[in-house]
Amino acid sequence: MPQHAPGGDRRDPAPSSTTKPAELDRHLVAVLAADAVNYSQRMDVDEERAYHDLVACREIMLEKVRMYGGATVSTPGDFLLAAFESSSSALRAALSIQSAIAQRNTATESDGRFEFRIGIGLGDIIRVAGDIHGTAVNVAARLQQLASPGGVLVAGGVYDAVSRQSGVGFHYVGTRKLKNISQPVRVYAAFWLANGTEGAAASAHGGRGPHEAPPPPALDEGGLRRPSIEIAGFEALTPGDDTRLVAAGIVEEIVTALGRLQGSLIVRYAVTRPDAGRAAARGDEGRGDETRAEEGRVGDRNRYRLSGSVRLLQSELVVTARLVDEGSAVTRWADRYVYGLSDSLDIPQVIAREVVAALQIALTEGQQAALWNSRTTNFRAWENFLRGHDQEGRYRRECHLAARRFYEHALAHDPRYIAAIVALAFCHLDEIRLGWSHDDDHAFAEATRLSGQAAAIDADYPDLHALIAYMHLHRGNHDAALSSMRHALELEPRSPELAGYLGTLLDSIGRQEEAIEAYKAAMRLSSYCPAWIASNLALTFCVVGRLEEAEHTYQSLLSEHPDYVRAHIGLSAVHVRQGRLGDARKAARAVLSLDPNFKTEDWGRHQPFSDKATIDAFIADLKAAGLP
Repeated sequence: MPQHAPGGDRRDPAPSSTTKPAELDRHLVAVLAADAVNYSQRMDVDEERAYHDLVACREIMLEKVRMYGGATVSTPGDFLLAAFESSSSALRAALSIQSAIAQRNTATESDGRFEFRIGIGLGDIIRVAGDIHGTAVNVAARLQQLASPGGVLVAGGVYDAVSRQSGVGFHYVGTRKLKNISQPVRVYAAFWLANGTEGAAASAHGGRGPHEAPPPPALDEGGLRRPSIEIAGFEALTPGDDTRLVAAGIVEEIVTALGRLQGSLIVRYAVTRPDAGRAAARGDEGRGDETRAEEGRVGDRNRYRLSGSVRLLQSELVVTARLVDEGSAVTRWADRYVYGLSDSLDIPQVIAREVVAALQIALTEGQQAALWNSRTTNFRAWENFLRGHDQEGRYRRECHLAARRFYEHALAHDPRYIAAIVALAFCHLDEIRLGWSHDDDHAFAEATRLSGQAAAIDADYPDLHALIAYMHLHRGNHDAALSSMRHALELEPRSPELAGYLGTLLDSIGRQEEAIEAYKAAMRLSSYCPAWIASNLALTFCVVGRLEEAEHTYQSLLSEHPDYVRAHIGLSAVHVRQGRLGDARKAARAVLSLDPNFKTEDWGRHQPFSDKATIDAFIADLKAAGLP
């Protein structure tokens, strides 16, 4: 942590007792605070190199401040504080700084690169003896701490003043309670649009400026940004082809498994295809595109790097794995696995499964992933289950059918895999709820049969009690439904999925404010908020009239999942209620492009809300947006 006031507990010092109130120089200004990422660590490694690189970056920053009419107030350590007469000047200076630093980084060796976080506040400040004091200073300092490396965060007052600036875009991050700031602050991430002057310049130089990867929007209680994992490979520490092949095999299996989870993760490759070693040993080109995870480049937030090692020690194979947060350089998770060479195991598969489950627990599904992983020893059953869950979460008819097939494949590999049994039963219930069933009675009978099958395996399996809760709800037994759902959470209180199920159940019986709290609790239990939980929360915000929060939640969700049809449906209703019919019709067109068979009446019949007037109002909104 940088050792200067803005990085610690910054408080405005009281004016000197010799200063009279009439002498205080007050001004309304925009305050820019910038801070280097990991400067203390860089100093610890090589003080002289870190200092010279910092000076080079500071010259760039000082020049940009001057260019946009600002005044540099102080530059303690790696921190910079500047004041501007207008919010527009401060914002353009900040974005220009980030673009210029990004350009410098592309022409600099990796150990000489610096990244900065920038925050901008707006308000009255007091100038005393060349220094400035005021809430705007503290807000700017706090926002730079929250910003992603290479990012710019601005307070709501700045956004209100400059939101219509040409060439600049914004994402709503949420309302934040900042330390030592009495009132919550609306926070927005700013970035150059593709046609922005600085953005185009950075792009031409190949730099990764904030215009290319703006920090995504996030909810007050949980992020919607999919984690991005770079597979850096597993190093063979023992000489010999056997160790190298095991290392390559582990990476290939990990990438294959992670590639099944593209709805919740983005997978990147550090170098060439990770299965190149094994493919060369087989004398072929690998397994084809279906095993390749999605490649992509995203912003710095939620970026992780997975690496490890493999070595032979007498009759044992020792494998280590670690996950490092690229923004903070903190190890998020690490483990060590030891297997006897005489064990009849496919070691790459076993390691891949343990690693992927650990990644899910740490980054996406939370403790729910531990439940899924612990209930089968069959790799293929577990892998098919994960593929089914990923498809089911997309909430489209064809994806729902694909999920059912994957769950059935999982049970073909392990008929007693209770996670797949319960998930398949939920599919049948969802077909009824979403209007996708051809025979509701048959679908409910199948769910009942599968619940009995699961109970015979483990009557205390938490997800089973969630299933029973929804079966009670289908029958109209609200008290029994709530009792079963709360029992499920007692059995596994750390599951974000079960907490989200409670929210849906509370929505169904008309207890919307409690539902909102349940959804937020679900978000706190996972680093990454599943799409269905965010979508449910947004719709409930709409029901209780919190339209701005509903819109921000839907927009945040669509920034990561542009084809998530439920978000487009809800957003069309929100825009109608906001009086924005043009935007509502645009959202409705997106619905029909994703689901040409969509019908408002079918949608309304299967929404969770018990109040008929609520459903009727939504149907009227959707029809006003142009949905059939």
